[in-house]
Amino acid sequence: MASRLRPGIRFVTIAAMLVQQAVNALTLGSLYALIAIGLAITLSIRDGVNFAQGSLVMWGAYLSSASVGLVRSALGRRRHEIARRA
Repeated sequence: MASRLRPGIRFVTIAAMLVQQAVNALTLGSLYALIAIGLAITLSIRDGVNFAQGSLVMWGAYLSSASVGLVRSALGRRRHEIARRA
């Protein structure tokens, strides 16, 4: 398919992909920084590692994944309802 596209279009998609990957890297890096800061704070306050923090991070990841799935399914249903009416 790329052979049928103009070179400018292919460059734009590569540039868009690189921008998206940069945003993904910044997001993941900030998530790692937040987890590290949380561990450092609990380590400095309690003089020991709080192992419950890992479970809280996993709960947050699970809940955010579930909410994204619900929003996607709701938007998908809405999109199909609009297409049926047209």
